[in-house]
Amino acid sequence: MTERPTIWKQPIKWIVGVVLTLIITVAYWFVFQNVLMYDLGITGAWAFFGFAFLWFTTGHVFEMWPASRITQNRYAQGVIMTVLGIVYMVLAVFVYMFVNGITTMAGITVSTPFVTNVIFMFGVWIFWLGYWPGKMNRKEQLKQPWMGLAILVFSVVAGYLFLDVGIDIPWIWFPISVSQLLLFEGWPFQKLDQPGRGIVLLPIALFFTWLYHMILNWFNMSFFTTLEGPTFTVILVFWTLAFVVYGNLWPFRKRSQPAKGFASTAIAIVLAIVTYYVTAMSLPFFGVDWLYALILWAVFVLWEFIVGLTVGWWFFGYGFDELSGERTGK
Repeated sequence: MTERPTIWKQPIKWIVGVVLTLIITVAYWFVFQNVLMYDLGITGAWAFFGFAFLWFTTGHVFEMWPASRITQNRYAQGVIMTVLGIVYMVLAVFVYMFVNGITTMAGITVSTPFVTNVIFMFGVWIFWLGYWPGKMNRKEQLKQPWMGLAILVFSVVAGYLFLDVGIDIPWIWFPISVSQLLLFEGWPFQKLDQPGRGIVLLPIALFFTWLYHMILNWFNMSFFTTLEGPTFTVILVFWTLAFVVYGNLWPFRKRSQPAKGFASTAIAIVLAIVTYYVTAMSLPFFGVDWLYALILWAVFVLWEFIVGLTVGWWFFGYGFDELSGERTGK
């Protein structure tokens, strides 16, 4: 594998990653808002599709296939997968429009419930179940692209079926799940075999999601009836992800669990609170409302995923690889 440049050491990696995400988010926002003249709903919907079908599909569902079959050069793989990711994202949007009889871009704003359902299904199979049963303890795991196709079909079909019967899985589960699976690294069940680990961790995540929902209600920031609740939630997701996407749990990497998870989570919460109040004070200055802030922060987080755990992972290897044992190039 191509050795990474020395710039990708901590904390420089963290700083560069956040700055790069900010630049891309601002560019994306400017093009959609000022060049294409799309409204907030369309701007956010495209980012959701990008997250679901660029990051999940290319980075994790198909596990670098077919780039890994074409070349072993990390940078060439990055170019191939980036192009494919953009193709997948655009294709997903227009397939969704065709299936639902949508003829204008304004119609894709209603896609968010479907996309959040699909993202949840992706998450269940990939993160909670660890690709089980495609990666059972056997000599030959299910090969690509068949495993990727199986996950993709399952997630899309299940997402549609849930939506068809009126079930919209809200993304409030996301911050708790990210913390549980990434900051705590599945502790204390990380050594439990699948599907047992997923079966145990999923209800735990749902319980703490409910608890988080009750805490928001206590502060009159309901996730479902206010814009402040979802905005704080997406800011919390940003700082929680920052520890993994760009920080690789730095500076707590040498700590054991659960101390590493508690420390990272506590700092993420404090930073989220500070950022939330800075955002609240900035709204009158820029003449925008909470809906604008919510969509902007959501787009920022979605690009954090795409940049940090897809494009950045392909090109520079920052993301999950250091947590799984790969060392930064010296």
